[in-house]
Amino acid sequence: MNLARAAEEISLFARGYAPVVNMSVNTCCNQRCLICQRWRMHWQSERDKLTLDEIKDLVYQLVKDLHVKRFRITSTEPLLRPDLPEIVRYIRQFTGCSLITNGMAMTEDLAHKLIQAGISKVRFSIDAPNEVNDVLRGVKGSWERSKQGIEILKQVRDRMGKPYPQIEIYSVLTKLNIPYIPDMYRFVAQEGLDGLAFGIVWENTHGAVDTTIWKGKVVARNHMIPVNESLKPTPEQVAWLRQELVRMGLITKGAEQAKRLVERVLGIMRGRRLFRCPYHYFINIDPVGNFIPCTVMGGYSFGNIRSKKARDIWFSDSHYEFLTRVEREPFPVCHEICEAKEELYMASLKSEIRGLVMSLLYPVNLKSLRRASRSFS
Repeated sequence: MNLARAAEEISLFARGYAPVVNMSVNTCCNQRCLICQRWRMHWQSERDKLTLDEIKDLVYQLVKDLHVKRFRITSTEPLLRPDLPEIVRYIRQFTGCSLITNGMAMTEDLAHKLIQAGISKVRFSIDAPNEVNDVLRGVKGSWERSKQGIEILKQVRDRMGKPYPQIEIYSVLTKLNIPYIPDMYRFVAQEGLDGLAFGIVWENTHGAVDTTIWKGKVVARNHMIPVNESLKPTPEQVAWLRQELVRMGLITKGAEQAKRLVERVLGIMRGRRLFRCPYHYFINIDPVGNFIPCTVMGGYSFGNIRSKKARDIWFSDSHYEFLTRVEREPFPVCHEICEAKEELYMASLKSEIRGLVMSLLYPVNLKSLRRASRSFS
């Protein structure tokens, strides 16, 4: 992210907006991941997902009324949606659009259509450059098929003579794949990819789900509960990985020291303030058009685009009340998910700095949201 765009996004956040949209476009998947149990759950039907025309109208509202600067298409597996290139094409009329996929359904025809549509970045969700990925993803041969998807996209991009999309790897850190992350860096370098980003395992207990209640209703969902035992890496594993990346020269000592300084400042701030919801920086929309707090809180919606305008949903009393509750008294799943995120997250220096700025501006954001919600009510 360049500095000008970062400053613009931070300015929007201070004014009560969320500059980035996480938009899920379908409900089906071709993997059976240990780290995500959504494929087991059938909360929503494919036939109920937003149509192409509904998505176009939603995108227009988000850009025009909520000043969104980036779209991230997520899902169970977005490549399984046939009209995905048309969604990308429409978004790219206004702003940037990235995609996260496991890549197993990538074909030359689809790659060509996505590049023609103008996709800005494609992140391939892969956890290890070997059979450990197959274990975590629950599909034999998933590593080879995902790797083939990367090769297809690269080759088509090169044939078309396009500089975009950027191609990155996104790995969820678990106790099973941390030993192989240095190998993943080597794969990224060998293939000439544009980067490697990390996520964490979202795990919560049944007890935390059952006691996450808002307005008399359980609002958390349990698709992130571990299957048999925790897959979270230990703090020792994360410390080893950070040291190893410095030793390999993949992270400079200066950048690592700067990250640790920012982390210490954030730690002090967390000791003085109750909570900062990291997902308030994003507008999270599920496949049927619900505006939700985050994936874990998918059982609660501020409103649905089929019955309300995006602006009215975002600046609603229900949205403001929910966020102020989270800041004042975080829900049990907030502690189990986001406190683990703060403890084990392998964020880039850029992300760490953005987190620090968000912490400083969080009260300003809520006040701006309150003023706007009163004006719209």
